[in-house]
Amino acid sequence: MENSQAISSIANLIFERWDTTGLQLSEQERQQLLHCIQIEYSFNPAIIAKLNRHILAYPPPAIDREWLHMIDTQLAALMQAVDSFEAKRQLARALINIVTLLIPLVYFDEILKLQVYDDFLVEQIEVTFLYRLAIPRSVSEAERMYTAILAMPMVYQYTTLAGSQLIPQPFKAQFCFVILFLRPAVPKSDLWRFQKACLENCPRYLLNYPPISQAGYSSRPAFWMGTSIADPTLRAIIAKRGSTEVRRDLANHQAYLASRAAAAVALAEPVRLPRPQKQPILPAQAALVKLLAEFEHFLAQHAPDLSAELKPGISEAQLEQLNALLAPLRLPDDVATLYRWHNGTTHGARLFGHLDFLPLQEALANYRDYNEMGDEFSWCTVWFPICEGYDRRLIALVEQASDHSPVLWNDSHDPTLEVDYSSIATMIATYLAAYQTGVIAIDPAGWWSCDDEGLAKLRAIHDSPAHEQRISYDIYEPEDWPATWRPFAIGER
Repeated sequence: MENSQAISSIANLIFERWDTTGLQLSEQERQQLLHCIQIEYSFNPAIIAKLNRHILAYPPPAIDREWLHMIDTQLAALMQAVDSFEAKRQLARALINIVTLLIPLVYFDEILKLQVYDDFLVEQIEVTFLYRLAIPRSVSEAERMYTAILAMPMVYQYTTLAGSQLIPQPFKAQFCFVILFLRPAVPKSDLWRFQKACLENCPRYLLNYPPISQAGYSSRPAFWMGTSIADPTLRAIIAKRGSTEVRRDLANHQAYLASRAAAAVALAEPVRLPRPQKQPILPAQAALVKLLAEFEHFLAQHAPDLSAELKPGISEAQLEQLNALLAPLRLPDDVATLYRWHNGTTHGARLFGHLDFLPLQEALANYRDYNEMGDEFSWCTVWFPICEGYDRRLIALVEQASDHSPVLWNDSHDPTLEVDYSSIATMIATYLAAYQTGVIAIDPAGWWSCDDEGLAKLRAIHDSPAHEQRISYDIYEPEDWPATWRPFAIGER
């Protein structure tokens, strides 16, 4: 609580500076930002969009170094006062948002020089934190960042429960070098030319991996050079100058992107199929269609921002094409009805829990990934993802047309599949009731929040068989699976 109050106080000091730059906040926006900081959530897309519009239109004001030093000292003192590794990591999530708030006020090289922006904080951030921000906003900022990167010390302070260890590797410099390329520049523009010159002339250590035995996955920032840069000219330079490991990951990532793009193309191409392009609503789906219409009406009235994140429904041609690609399996009719309603949500929109409701193009790409990994581990080609985050919801594909199929839950760190709902209809009925009764609410930060106990009670009402039986399966024990799944088992067991 004490840290939360201190961080909120620092945030308010930054907001006061925002007012002097023309980046003014409504009271609601200010409360949303403070709430995100306090609960350690990243800012929602609307706030990030507002920041981007501002930082691209207005350069930072003249820097007040005394003021910035005061902010930095307060932030560093908070981090130093925390003892345990886990507590430091939790605090770092809040400080990441504070760093974001500073971007409209200073060029990013000034942030790189802050004492609080140390190796530990950098490791918690990873690249994705800054991915949505339009920095560097200009060539001058990119030049300043690159100069600061070259001046960084060639050691990495690796913090564990046992204490800190100094490792001779340029971790922070490598990480910040990646940030220099996160904003895609227009080819042949001044910023693009500067990025190209940096890759052609930078010291080789900026395009190498730290020793894997000394730093974990998140501490290998050069990896992101192969995954974050899409420009073919810049990628070619990385392939030429990067280390063997960087070149290998660059090639692997290109192959991976090609395979995922093929899934989207497969559903986007026109198809000629013998079945009619427009299907009537099947009698067994009429109740689900009515539920979905009621759900949509509620969202439009009470959660318009979330409603706006719903993508248009999939076409009949695309559904038929997907079934052709999945053959000899196919979507159950209730899943097809769900995707006729809406083809998923934009990334980060929470509709059915803390997982993303996947568009079918992305679901198909993920499905192919799982089947490829299943060759080495254990999987079943019946399992098709419809919602994903850290965990995932899967539905069971069927061989013959079927009214419905169970909705399965899989914790990504657990080999257990649990029947989450007995059908899409019972899942929708439960979530609609949860929204209507306030068990699920959109909190002041614009994020989905839920009373888990309340949701379980509603699930017991709307899907009592799934709630009471709690059927589960072990991924590695196909002999205990339903008989219809067993022929589709793949991988080692």
